[in-house]
Amino acid sequence: MARWIGEERAALLQSRLPWMRDRGVRMVMGTDAGLPGSVFDDFPGSFGLYEELGFSPARVIEMATSDAAEALGIGAETGRVADGLRADLLVVDGDPLAGVEALRRPRLVVKGGVAHVPPVRAE
Repeated sequence: MARWIGEERAALLQSRLPWMRDRGVRMVMGTDAGLPGSVFDDFPGSFGLYEELGFSPARVIEMATSDAAEALGIGAETGRVADGLRADLLVVDGDPLAGVEALRRPRLVVKGGVAHVPPVRAE
């Protein structure tokens, strides 16, 4: 993490974000928090930071989906796979619960019931 934001800021985040989590502060994923190197076109790239801070891959995914939908006031419509909700899905190559890096390898996106196959990226 220090490679992204520097040693001092990394140490501060490493102490504060878990502290906030343990006290029930709602956290959602984002890439526009003003950190050096933040970009708007690499949402999954921010997930690794939270994994490095000790959040489980399952928790990181929750923050990016259901928690974000709740924070935006659309949790009754989307953010989870459940009866009556929009079934927007991301299918990836790999197990994202084993590591969020799998989210960088999308194989299928279903949005509003329409399937989209992203182009295969060279690695």
